[in-house]
Amino acid sequence: MHKEKILILGAGSIGSYLAAKLYKSHYHVDVIGRKAEKIGLQIFINSEKFDFPPTSRHVKDSNIYDFVLLSSKIYDLENNLNFLAKCKFQSKVIILLQNGFFDIYISTKNYITKT
Repeated sequence: MHKEKILILGAGSIGSYLAAKLYKSHYHVDVIGRKAEKIGLQIFINSEKFDFPPTSRHVKDSNIYDFVLLSSKIYDLENNLNFLAKCKFQSKVIILLQNGFFDIYISTKNYITKT
């Protein structure tokens, strides 16, 4: 198993795809999302069955993640950034993943801080 820990916030098509692929590659993956618990133990990607990592509705305060992948819809971005700001976990990198073009400056300007 890889030593890197990854949190995926958003279990839609992008988040679920990444969760399954990273989990298969033996990364520690935690998944949080409104639909995450409905996915089940396995998903199919191009007719191939993948185990799905454990899901949750909360981030454990003591967790330290190497990467947080925020893969929610753009209209949920501000709510999810607020959610992450209230959590007491640590992360080296937070990556915003979207499947469209947009300007994230307005949505993220209050959340980006120097470390």
